[in-house]
Amino acid sequence: MYCKECGNQIADDSKFCPSCGKSQGKEAVSNPETSNAGLSELKDEIKKLKQEEFYHRLKQDQSKSKSTAFLLWLFLGGLGAH
Repeated sequence: MYCKECGNQIADDSKFCPSCGKSQGKEAVSNPETSNAGLSELKDEIKKLKQEEFYHRLKQDQSKSKSTAFLLWLFLGGLGAH
């Protein structure tokens, strides 16, 4: 049978999945194809969201760097420290 949470194959009498630790009870499935329906789409969506988050953080970091450079230029230039 297969874990209902992660889809890994487990022993028929397992109460918990050795991979993810999820309790199996009566909800474990015997066919991973039906339990993993849409799993690849979900993984693709997670990957897309992670890429968007990385891009957003990169933009924030660039903005902070520009602000820091401007402030250094302003203070050091204003004080005549060249």
